[in-house]
Amino acid sequence: MATQQFNTNVDVNGEVKGTSLDINGSADISGDITSASWRGDAIATTYTAAKVTSITQGEGTLVDTSTGDVTVAATVPNIYGNIIKLLPSDFVTNDDAGVGKLGIGYVDHAGSSYGMKPTNAATELYTFVSIPRGMKATHVDVYDKYNKGVIVYEAHINATTLTSKGTGNCNTTIDITDVSSSGTNFLAIQVTTTATSDRVFGGRVTIAAI
Repeated sequence: MATQQFNTNVDVNGEVKGTSLDINGSADISGDITSASWRGDAIATTYTAAKVTSITQGEGTLVDTSTGDVTVAATVPNIYGNIIKLLPSDFVTNDDAGVGKLGIGYVDHAGSSYGMKPTNAATELYTFVSIPRGMKATHVDVYDKYNKGVIVYEAHINATTLTSKGTGNCNTTIDITDVSSSGTNFLAIQVTTTATSDRVFGGRVTIAAI
């Protein structure tokens, strides 16, 4: 293999293949170097920020294409594609039953009594959903036994306001007024249970890029 020694600036626009280069000056190489070994000092590398245009988790894309901000859905197990799953454990009761009353119970066997059970007829069930950064909530589904009423609110971690974004019934998709994510907001979803025989199974929130 031949050795090429250069003591001045070198401008290489093609391929360097199978040749040993000894460059004492500076080299501007715009082609490819193959089959070579680097024997000089370590090369400092600098990477500039690049805008991310897509990242896929499951079947959906969670990315703000206008800024490159990415929500890494792999760290949020209940996000599947473009939905956020609402699990039984996500539901709690309000205080309508009174102080000291039992709140909610999970009926843990399959069949007609399966699901989240309000243990007092005066309570309603609530679930709270954080919308991923760069996304908006567009639809809500809650699944239950008796098609109970649902109200979807926008609430905030730093305020006491509740703003209705849509109403409907369980087992029917509710097309809410879109709620874009912010640093403080979230969805508060109320299921109007009215008896201890009611059961809620879970639900989902559909999301889309802003």
